[in-house]
Amino acid sequence: MRSYANIVATLALFLALAGGTAFAATELTKNSVGSGQLKSSAVTTSKLKDGAVTGAKIQPETLAQITAAAAPKCPAGTVLAAGLCFETTVRPPTTMVGAMEICGRAGRVLPSPSELVSFAIKNPQGAAAQFEWAGQVLFDAQEAPEGGLIQLGPYGVSGFSHDAINASHAFRCALTPA
Repeated sequence: MRSYANIVATLALFLALAGGTAFAATELTKNSVGSGQLKSSAVTTSKLKDGAVTGAKIQPETLAQITAAAAPKCPAGTVLAAGLCFETTVRPPTTMVGAMEICGRAGRVLPSPSELVSFAIKNPQGAAAQFEWAGQVLFDAQEAPEGGLIQLGPYGVSGFSHDAINASHAFRCALTPA
């Protein structure tokens, strides 16, 4: 049953809570809350106003850490070129299909000719190396399919060729960086 006393008590409680909040809001002065009053991890990205953090407010050493953390990471034994991590050493010769299967089982791909060229430009191989399979099959109506070959050398690419896909040549795999 509603009595006058219950209504007044509820109204008083509401005014106390609302008034206390309003009082606290009017009593906090500008810049009166700092890192000493904030709990750890209390300020998150979603709580920041757009444009609140600008380049001028970021310390250069912090920016370098952020940049390094965002850089693509390649596993050991590979190097970054053309957006892929390339194996630094060639694998033993096999057929083109065999090379594709080996790369696929390793969660990698046989790189395309243009990807291998980018790798070769960034990673000169010293003396001209053997031809390697490139992930491209060439079809000719009169002949059996052939696979593309690239020879890496001291200044990038030393040569291009092709051979029957059942011939054996060295190869290297590539994968997307983490």
